[in-house]
Amino acid sequence: MMRFLSPTHCFRSWAVLLLLALTVRGADQPPRTHLYSGHNLDGWRSPTGDWITASTVSIDPTNHSLFRIAGGEGALVNGPLGKAPHLVTKDTFGDVQIHLEFCIPEHSNSGVYLMGRYEVQIYDSYKVEKDKYPGIECGGIYGRWINEQNVEGHSPRVNVSKAPGEWQTFDITFRAPRFDPQGMKIQNARMVKVKHNGTVIHE
Repeated sequence: MMRFLSPTHCFRSWAVLLLLALTVRGADQPPRTHLYSGHNLDGWRSPTGDWITASTVSIDPTNHSLFRIAGGEGALVNGPLGKAPHLVTKDTFGDVQIHLEFCIPEHSNSGVYLMGRYEVQIYDSYKVEKDKYPGIECGGIYGRWINEQNVEGHSPRVNVSKAPGEWQTFDITFRAPRFDPQGMKIQNARMVKVKHNGTVIHE
């Protein structure tokens, strides 16, 4: 039996994140789990704040950091101001394969937390050659901050970010940490492979 540091997956939402489809495949779960049905937030823990369903979005021409949101179903938007609270899955997962489709406006900063701890960054990195620190870029593995120093942040091999307002994808293969029967960690968690828009950026 595997023990988890924190068993949930969540989405940080400092800026607007639009989620079309999230599919998780885990060793202890059914072959495929759709965490978002396109209709409601049943797969996520309460409270879900301002997260809403929508049919489409487009960049607001008067403020490129926001979306214009068309009501309906099919997509999930983190509120009109892009500052809704984290979404946390009801189900718990260990080893997983995740397929995520997302769309962000300019200057967005969000992310996918695996087990509530290990983050793959969602960020506006379009045409950015070198960002402020390793791991902040879109697709980066976000570092920990110890004594105001970024530790273990990993930049993607290549920046394949699309322009704000365009749909993008992540395909993440994640291996949870391993523990012995006494609860001591014997193997670290591992990002086995991360693809951004079909290109391998971590392996």
